[in-house]
Amino acid sequence: MVISLICNTSCELIFSPVDPYHYTLQLSFQDASGKDLVKGIGYDNSYPDSLSEDEHCGSVNRDLYIANFAYPSDPETLNGLGIDVCTPKSSDDPFNGYYFLIIGIIDKRIDRSNAEIIFHLTCPYIFGDDNEHDIDSYWTIKKQWAEIPDIRCYKIIFDGNKIITDIKSGGYSGPYLATIITERK
Repeated sequence: MVISLICNTSCELIFSPVDPYHYTLQLSFQDASGKDLVKGIGYDNSYPDSLSEDEHCGSVNRDLYIANFAYPSDPETLNGLGIDVCTPKSSDDPFNGYYFLIIGIIDKRIDRSNAEIIFHLTCPYIFGDDNEHDIDSYWTIKKQWAEIPDIRCYKIIFDGNKIITDIKSGGYSGPYLATIITERK
């Protein structure tokens, strides 16, 4: 029975011939004066894959945020989301000394040519309030060599009004890097 339950819920994810689509954002949050709003956020040491603050990346303590995502084209889809934090020591320091969050999902739907994904994030540590903040991301999807998807984020709207188009690619199909300037004082 346990094997049946596992296969019915996860075998498609493991053995499906369809490559999943990865939508990954690396986001630096700063206030208007340039203060790093991610630096110092607590790590979650209760998960085995979590790293310590002395290392480069790790899971954010889940008590410090509420995060989920939705597809506006499919309002019934609302899923929980884990978030990682990385230090400037990670990779080649894409944010010039700023800490950043990694937010992303994997989607196996193959009927998309474009996608809009809204990441809902409540994090008093970063935003200074208990409000839900929306990171609305827009993606193009093109099939490339042998049906491998080329997924590109071309626009991010933060809280419905700040349009960010200066989005850098971390390589073929992402991750996509952006700095969000909040109104936190």
